[in-house]
Amino acid sequence: MTREHVIGTAVAPHMSARAMRASPLWMRPNGSEHRTPILSRNAMQERGLARFGCRRMSTAGVARAPQGPERTIAPPNEQGVKRPRVISSALFGHATCLSLPAMRSLQRTLARPVEIEGTGLHTGVRTRLRLCPAPAYTGLLFRRTDLDGFEIPASPQYVARVSYATALVRAGVMVATVEHLLAALYACGVDNAIIEMDNLEVPILDGSAAPFVQMLARAGLRTSDAPRHYVRVRKPIQIGDAHQRILLSPDTAFRVSCVIEFPHPMIGRQQHELVVTEETFVEELAPARTFGFLEDVETLRRKGLIRGGSLQNAIVLDHAGILNPEGLRFPDEFVRHKIVDLIGDLALIGHPLLARVEAWRPGHALNTTAVAALLRDPEAWELVAPAPTRMAEPVIS
Repeated sequence: MTREHVIGTAVAPHMSARAMRASPLWMRPNGSEHRTPILSRNAMQERGLARFGCRRMSTAGVARAPQGPERTIAPPNEQGVKRPRVISSALFGHATCLSLPAMRSLQRTLARPVEIEGTGLHTGVRTRLRLCPAPAYTGLLFRRTDLDGFEIPASPQYVARVSYATALVRAGVMVATVEHLLAALYACGVDNAIIEMDNLEVPILDGSAAPFVQMLARAGLRTSDAPRHYVRVRKPIQIGDAHQRILLSPDTAFRVSCVIEFPHPMIGRQQHELVVTEETFVEELAPARTFGFLEDVETLRRKGLIRGGSLQNAIVLDHAGILNPEGLRFPDEFVRHKIVDLIGDLALIGHPLLARVEAWRPGHALNTTAVAALLRDPEAWELVAPAPTRMAEPVIS
C-alpha cells in the first residue's frame, strides 16, 4: 500500500497538544490576574508542520495501558509515550469540589466569538467553524452559514444513523462528526453557544478534543444570571447486550468507567475510570486522538469515509504497531479517546449529567441509544439545580 493510501489528504497544521495547554490570561480565585507565556507559532505547530511518513513503531519498549482498575500512567520514555502537562482548571474559573452545593449554579456561554478552519475527517472538505456567544437557554445550536443560517439543535431527536461518527440531521440538512466539539463544550461547562459552520462536517483538526479546548480558552467564558440545571439519574438503566453495553446509575458527580478490547498488541484490553470535571477532561482526556486500522482504510474509503484522514489527525495501526512516529500521548490513549466520544454523545442530553456511566466496548450508535433510552424514561432521571455559589470568572484578553 502506498504512502498516499495510508495518510490520505493533506491537512493544514494545527495546534499541538503541548501548545493547547498555553493560555494567555486567566483569573485567579482571589481576582488577581495571572499571565502565562504565549508560545511561539513554531512551538504551537511543532507536531503539525510535518506530513509524516509511514514508519512503523513496534510494540517493544512501549508503555502498555494499565489493566483492570489500576490507573497509574507510565512516565515518558524514548519510544514517544508522553504524559501531557497539567492545565489548571483556573483557566475556566471553576471550583472542583464535586458535592452538589459547590457545583456551578449559573449557565455559561462564550465571552467572545472564536474561529478555526480545518478538514473534515470523512468528507476531506475544508470547513470554517465559528463558536459564538448565545443567550441563556439556547443550548448548543449548530448553524449552517452556507445554507442561509439553517439551524440544528444538539439534541437526540436529530441524531442520524451513526457508525463511525455522530451526525445530526434536520429537514435533510446535516452536521457531521460533532462528538469531539460537543465533548469539549460539555466538559468545559459551556451551556449555550452558536456553532457556525460553512460546510457539513466539523473539522477533525488533530483528531482529539484538545484544539476545541484551546478555542474556548481563547474565547473566554461568561456567566449569565440564568440557573443551571443538571440531569440526575435516579435509578439504574442499562442499554446493550453481553457484547457491548452502557449502564447508567445514580451518583453525585459525573463519573465514567470505560472498557475496550481489541485483538491488537498495542491495545488489547484497556480500562479507564475518572470523575469528569473541566480539569480532568483537559488534563486526562482532551489530548487523546481518534484511531483506526490500516487494514480498514480501503474499505472505508470505498464507502466514502475517511477522505481527510492522515497521520496528522489519527493514530493508525497496522498488524504489529502504530505508524505515527511521534508515538502515543498516553499509554492508554485508545480507551481515553473512547471516553471523549462517549462524553460528546452524552452532551446531547442538553444538561450536565450526574451519574455513574459504565461502558463496555462503547460506540456512537450505542452511546446515542443510551441517551434516548434515558430521556424516554421519566422515572429514571430528574432535573436538579445546585445551591447558588459565587465563583471567579475567567478573563482572557
